[in-house]
Amino acid sequence: MDTLELIMGITILLTSANLGVTFVWPAAVKYRVKKEYKYALQAISKYDGYLISQEKFLDNAALCKVEVENRSDLKILFPYIEKIANYVGEENLKLLYTNLKSTTLEKSKLRHGTTGVWRPTEKKILYREVSSLGHELLHVASSFYDEVRKEVQCGFSQAAEDECAEIGIGLNEGYTEYLTFQIFGEDKNSRYENLVNIAKLLELFFDDPKEMEKFYFGHDLPGFIHYMERFIPYDRMISIILSLDKIDIYEHGYEKGVTLEMVNVEMELYRYFIESNPSSEKLEKFESIIKQKEVTAKALKREKKRMVKESLQNDDEYLDDFGYYENDLNYGGIAK
Repeated sequence: MDTLELIMGITILLTSANLGVTFVWPAAVKYRVKKEYKYALQAISKYDGYLISQEKFLDNAALCKVEVENRSDLKILFPYIEKIANYVGEENLKLLYTNLKSTTLEKSKLRHGTTGVWRPTEKKILYREVSSLGHELLHVASSFYDEVRKEVQCGFSQAAEDECAEIGIGLNEGYTEYLTFQIFGEDKNSRYENLVNIAKLLELFFDDPKEMEKFYFGHDLPGFIHYMERFIPYDRMISIILSLDKIDIYEHGYEKGVTLEMVNVEMELYRYFIESNPSSEKLEKFESIIKQKEVTAKALKREKKRMVKESLQNDDEYLDDFGYYENDLNYGGIAK
């Protein structure tokens, strides 16, 4: 195991009873981390704002529902498939049946807190706990593997085997878990809790949540980004997606908590959401999601004060007091 020095987004709150002031800053912490997490962080840093694929892969395979239903070795999956079908509709199930037709299911002693894994290149589901199967089946339902290009598109993520590169893992896991909650019930101990909250914030940019769902099951990250460009510039959207990848790695490799990376993402999304002129109902929902965590609730309070100051004056003096969010937006949370 290697030691990796991270300037992580660990949020430290110091509240003065007299002044009522809350400070948020990053702290340098040494972690003993597994090699795969270290390499995953390094792989993210290779990105300079491009996607692996600029368009989604097309799958012309026919719906093969009967072939899956005749497989007795997948019987344990049938109740989960039925619930997914009732929620999303058959038009989003073609990939689920196409992939399951040649998928193997294996009980496994997965490590590091992992309860289930979908391996699209091998067409294999590994699971340690039956409760993870709903989440993994959603990955199956949104995955397409191009054997010629050696690339995987899975929901909101893309991965290239030859380049050992990937993007969108955090967004994909957060949204997949969000759908899992809606279909199968919420897991209070989910390690994706923070990413789920950000997925909920992104969903509020859509007039119809089913439109975001359509991009997901269509494994169409480029289409999702193109839609979000109505509200957020392309380079900032890519930066946000990469920040979610880092949050996923932090929480998987270390421990769950609110990082400065997460605070920055939520505050940036909040600014763009305000600019979209949302209804009072949607704004209330957006703010209620942010307020679920004490740290981000306090950050939101300061951000709203900053925005009021900005609207009342044309100079940049307010940045002296509130500029740490802007300064940290391009700070990836990793020691350089």
